[in-house]
Amino acid sequence: MSEAEPTPGRNLTKEEAREISRAFARASEQVSIYLSEHHDSLTKPQRRDLAALEAKLMARAGNFSAVFIQLAMAEADQSIAVLTGAIDEGEKFLKKVATVNRAITVLTAALTLATAIAAKDPKEILKQGKVLKKQLGM
Repeated sequence: MSEAEPTPGRNLTKEEAREISRAFARASEQVSIYLSEHHDSLTKPQRRDLAALEAKLMARAGNFSAVFIQLAMAEADQSIAVLTGAIDEGEKFLKKVATVNRAITVLTAALTLATAIAAKDPKEILKQGKVLKKQLGM
């Protein structure tokens, strides 16, 4: 059996449901055409039976269209769940990046202050002390 052929005990794929729906719709259309083309030569019971068959085939087409829609929606729900998970992971990563960036900024300010202290430059020590204080949120 090919991958597209249904096997017993297995759920339909959305593609299979769509194809089955289309097949029922085509069969209904063929019955309708036959009924129209041979209307005058058919007995009333034959016309009634063919009209009932046409309606049953269209109902089955509708049933499989509904299955297709349900399967497509379930697939969309799964995709949304995957995307939501990816977005959550991305947000966590961005928070980590922001934390690392903040740490680098604070470290840079501290190193610049240390350089000013080593140079024994009071103006630069005061300036870099204010920068570090600002970076620390104080």
